[in-house]
Amino acid sequence: MKRPAVLLAPLAAVVAPFVGMGAAFAGPTPKPPLAATSSDVTPINGKAAGALDINNKGLVVGWARVSGHTHMVQQPKGGAVQDLGQYSSADTFADAVNNKGEIVGHAIGGSSANKRSIAFRWTTSGGYQSLPAPNGARFSWAEDINNKGQAVVDVTGSLTGDDGAYLWNPGAATGIKLPDLGHGPAYATGINNDGTIVGYAPADASGTVNHVVVWDPDNHAINDLGHGSVDSGAEAVNADGTLVGWSGDHAWAWSDDGTLHWDLGPGHATAVNGEGIAIGYGGDGLSLNVWDVDYDTITPLATGPGINEANAINDKNVIAGEYDYTFATWGPFDPEA
Repeated sequence: MKRPAVLLAPLAAVVAPFVGMGAAFAGPTPKPPLAATSSDVTPINGKAAGALDINNKGLVVGWARVSGHTHMVQQPKGGAVQDLGQYSSADTFADAVNNKGEIVGHAIGGSSANKRSIAFRWTTSGGYQSLPAPNGARFSWAEDINNKGQAVVDVTGSLTGDDGAYLWNPGAATGIKLPDLGHGPAYATGINNDGTIVGYAPADASGTVNHVVVWDPDNHAINDLGHGSVDSGAEAVNADGTLVGWSGDHAWAWSDDGTLHWDLGPGHATAVNGEGIAIGYGGDGLSLNVWDVDYDTITPLATGPGINEANAINDKNVIAGEYDYTFATWGPFDPEA
């Protein structure tokens, strides 16, 4: 699923070497690149396109440029890319999909002086449904959706102090505002099927350093996982409660209670699947990487000369993203090979 990565070897084997924050990390051993073959890369009418998420049924969702506009698209496993059109005639992006095929995303429209972003939910039966921002905030976008249909939405540009992260339950008319650390709006990036939500929040009044945060699935209390004066944040959480993201210029993984944490080396982890396989980019900000479950190997993803992004990984170890400006997948692959 979207934005996750890393924690599978038996805990007893990995806790001791990595339990100290900032523990020494020799770096993983490189493996041969995981190639994107011609069957993996899907040009859409020769136009720019990108895959942003993939579910465990192999359904890939994202965006594509169509006649000068951005449309939301999906591609079932083994099928053709399907154009899902636009929400409210605005440039429309799918941000996440669950195993039921329910999609959340955002649409951007308006003039340059009055640009707005609106979060939405899309279902096969109901089509596009707005997830309205509170009090007329200018920008809202959906980050993730779990298999229960719970979605997390982030909001900025409110005139009434309502910026921050929101939880949308299925059928609800409004979202639930999630608490922050008291120093400014917190933002959510992922939610798992238990309802655990992860993200980041300003750690002090300066607003210059964020901390990784986790919201409790039952009472939505916020837990600061820290990392001192180093800017850090979570990008995703898997079913086991493993978080991945960044701390400083390194990719990191955490347990959702903060008792365990792993420095994965230079880079930024963007996603993790239920098997604990992480994806993201390397320390150069350009190379795309897969971190193995036992942290002793790293597999680069083959990339093209243009824009390349690894955005999501499902439990079958299929990665979805963008390869040289096209809608692409890598895998499935065997991380033990």
